[in-house]
Amino acid sequence: MANQINLDRSQRVDITCKRGDTFNLNLELKDDSNVALVLGYAQDSNSSDHYFYKMEVREADTHDELGGPGTNNGYVLQMDGTVSTSTDDVGLVTFTKPYDEMTGVDVPSGIYVYDIQQKIADNASGTSPSSVETLLYGIFKIVEDVTVAV
Repeated sequence: MANQINLDRSQRVDITCKRGDTFNLNLELKDDSNVALVLGYAQDSNSSDHYFYKMEVREADTHDELGGPGTNNGYVLQMDGTVSTSTDDVGLVTFTKPYDEMTGVDVPSGIYVYDIQQKIADNASGTSPSSVETLLYGIFKIVEDVTVAV
């Protein structure tokens, strides 16, 4: 008989990016057989599932609603992932922040924590999720840039 059950399938991946540069992270999601996942309605119009992805970067994992840098309630960055609608890019999720949003007061260089969550819902608004799971988490390091204006 098992003495322990671990339901946490998330993976630790640390990220380093440059303050003031465009942030662009592409995730190709695959199953255990290394086959790209079909991400619901965006890639298969016959599917009733809708996939949503969110990335949050905070000063600490305990900063749920606390004041943090700027006025973002503890958030340094928040990004919604965009699921590719192309059947050529099956399983592709992209997180992007333009360079001008990576330079503000709310995004100082430093060491933070982040996670990426996947939500599967049966409606396009995502209001009735059938599943929510953290996929990735780790350290999010923003290093200072020398050039401050383009």
